[in-house]
Amino acid sequence: MAPFEALYGRKCRSPLHWSEVGERLALGPDVLQEAEDKVRIARERLLTAQSRQRSYADRRRRDLEFQIGDHVFLKVSPTKGIRRFGIRGKLSPRYIGPYEILERVARWRIDLLYRRTYRVYTMYSMYRSFGSTSTTRLMCWTLHLWSHGRI
Repeated sequence: MAPFEALYGRKCRSPLHWSEVGERLALGPDVLQEAEDKVRIARERLLTAQSRQRSYADRRRRDLEFQIGDHVFLKVSPTKGIRRFGIRGKLSPRYIGPYEILERVARWRIDLLYRRTYRVYTMYSMYRSFGSTSTTRLMCWTLHLWSHGRI
């Protein structure tokens, strides 16, 4: 049962249902034609707005290209109720890393090196590049995240 039907005890009469044969005579053809015109205009304006917003978004979009030796962060997928690195809730890290890119296996597949454990990970998607190449600064941030486990 729809919320409208539960509240008012009858089905909702939307413009889509106005064009039924029995209703057309009760409302009159001019009212129905006007409602259909307004729905058509609203759809056209919605498509225009979507096109405009798409053009604004496409102007700012740039494809990420990573080179061997770059440092990147990886996005931690949010899962409700899961502890990540000793922190749960809104203070849990959104990105982990930094990882160094070792090898580009394919266009969407890259091998990463995490300096603390020196393990090689194969990743298919990365989300953020880290501008600095200072290894000391990267190590401090990474050690702080995993050694303490909480803020």
